[in-house]
Amino acid sequence: MKTKLSAQHFFFPAWRLKQSAVSCLFVFCTFFNPQAIAQIQDVPQPAKDPAAIALVQRSLAAMNTSAGALQDSVSRGTLKYHGQQYPITFKTKGTTLIRVEVQKNNGTNIRIVNNGAGVFKPAAGPIRHLVAANTLAERVSHIPALSILAESQNANVGVQLKDVSATTGIGIVRLSLQINDRELKRLPDAGQCEFSIDSATGLVNKISFTNFSESDSPATANLEIVYSDYRVVSGIAVPFHQITYIDGVLDSEVLLDSVRFNVGVADTEFDLNLGGN
Repeated sequence: MKTKLSAQHFFFPAWRLKQSAVSCLFVFCTFFNPQAIAQIQDVPQPAKDPAAIALVQRSLAAMNTSAGALQDSVSRGTLKYHGQQYPITFKTKGTTLIRVEVQKNNGTNIRIVNNGAGVFKPAAGPIRHLVAANTLAERVSHIPALSILAESQNANVGVQLKDVSATTGIGIVRLSLQINDRELKRLPDAGQCEFSIDSATGLVNKISFTNFSESDSPATANLEIVYSDYRVVSGIAVPFHQITYIDGVLDSEVLLDSVRFNVGVADTEFDLNLGGN
């Protein structure tokens, strides 16, 4: 069942659907974290298409020319949502520690994902735990170089080439995370995300995935994040303009003003208890 969703469900949610930026960021492509849930023995490894792997490697090489390791990042910008503008900050460490802050008139909304577990703290209200289907394997999505693409060689990641346009040169690669949780295995789209990659530049133009309800509702929505205005920051290609569509309808935009890497983000920024608050 489909339902109308919006950025409200990511930054101001009463409930939220499932990686990526704003997801994406707020979007967030969500993928299986093998340390987060119970394992099932003797699960076949996902298939890897050599042509898809080649395109992914081309993309990673184009987006990450940095000679050093990326430890953390801080990105600041503006979230545009339904005629309103809000300051937004992304903080990351590695690929599985993610914090998004949206400043509102009455305070700051905070969303944190820490190695597969997530919470949302509204400006006014208690901390709420997010459902596992949306956080178990979430990765950084506002910086595609730190997305699940970087894990394409891992044994638990399937990589398939869905299509290549002879006209535009855009290749669509589907990455599937091996889901070993007995309940989540019943969700056919869980752990899958499609990347549209420009074969000429190697840059990611768009990601799309299914988002699941944060309530007990079976509702889902198709979420797409479109990237543009790539700029190189410390050897990393970062899209400074990101637009999110939900079921094909324009929902929100993020315009980044600054991105910094290896600034020394503290582990406490990703405390799911928010310091006990």
